[in-house]
Amino acid sequence: MMPKVTVIGSTNLDITIQTSHFPDVGETMLADKVSRFAGGKGANQAVAATRLGADVTFIGAFGDDEAGNFLVGNLKNENIDLTFSQVIESHHTGTAYIISSSGNNLIIVDSGANQYITPSYIDSVQDVLRQSDIILLQLEISLETVWHICDLAYQYGVPVILNPAPSAIVPKEILHKISVITPNEHEILEIIDPEYQTNCINDVFSLLKEKVIMTNGEHGVLYYKDNEIISQPAYQVDVIDTTGAGDVFNGALATFWPRGLESAVSLANAASALSVTKLGAQSGSPTYQELKYFLQQHHG
Repeated sequence: MMPKVTVIGSTNLDITIQTSHFPDVGETMLADKVSRFAGGKGANQAVAATRLGADVTFIGAFGDDEAGNFLVGNLKNENIDLTFSQVIESHHTGTAYIISSSGNNLIIVDSGANQYITPSYIDSVQDVLRQSDIILLQLEISLETVWHICDLAYQYGVPVILNPAPSAIVPKEILHKISVITPNEHEILEIIDPEYQTNCINDVFSLLKEKVIMTNGEHGVLYYKDNEIISQPAYQVDVIDTTGAGDVFNGALATFWPRGLESAVSLANAASALSVTKLGAQSGSPTYQELKYFLQQHHG
């Protein structure tokens, strides 16, 4: 049985610009290709989880515009429950501008309607939090809202996976209340309060222990188990687009969390690797059948 996963977070229209190289400051260059995809870290993770078999409810905010209609339709086509999401009249949908080159990307986000996911709105739909098996969060919405959700989930005894992207200092009391935090190799040193005075990844693992799972790009995943840091290597694949790879990892981690830490990390690592072989954050999310086939090909 897959869990009831509630994802709360952003939804954006992704405008991806493919180039031969990243432009220098002041440089004007022609794009090789411009594509538009459904995106936003929250929506990406919701799609990843539902494609892998989870029962997903998404709480987000859409603008009352063409982009919002497109994104709502896309999530409904994925059979994601949008009952507790909202459409904000006379406001534009969030937009992400992505420059992609040689398998890497730079991203600039305009939050748009995402700013309307407020603590008071969460209070109005808190019953769905109480009924969840697991809650998945990111930091593309108000930090005040994210911390409020963590407080409520802790009261209800519902586990929370927090993906600290974009990075921000996570208060110590919030770190205590969540089940796991999933920074990448750049974010891990930025989530810890400066009072700890550390610039060492090992120190963060020592402080947070099993609460931290670090994605490490082409080097795979690091996590803490039995008083040591475990390294799980990345799968070797032909990289097309890394956009959304971390979101697929988090959506998969939430989906497979009931299987235990080691199994969940392993499956999430594989799902993330599979996602970068396709273009687009949500369009690259694998199905459970695709993941099974991928694992059979790599493990027999």
